[in-house]
Amino acid sequence: MSVNVVKCLLSQAIRNFASQEQHLENSYQNMKKLRELKSHLEFQEEAIERRVEEMDSLQDQLTTLQR
Repeated sequence: MSVNVVKCLLSQAIRNFASQEQHLENSYQNMKKLRELKSHLEFQEEAIERRVEEMDSLQDQLTTLQR
C-alpha cells in the first residue's frame, strides 16, 4: 500500500469517526428531550387523575343531593 492510500484511508476513518461522534451527541440530546417530555406527560397524567377523582366525588355529592 502506498503512503497516499494509507493517508486517504486514515482521513476517511477520521471523518467517519467525527460523523459518528456527532450522531451520538444528537442521540444524547434527543434522549434528554424525551426524558423531559416524559416528565411533563407524567405530570399531566397525574393532574387528569386528580380531576377524575374530583369528578367522581362531585358526582357522588350530586347523587346525594338528588335523593
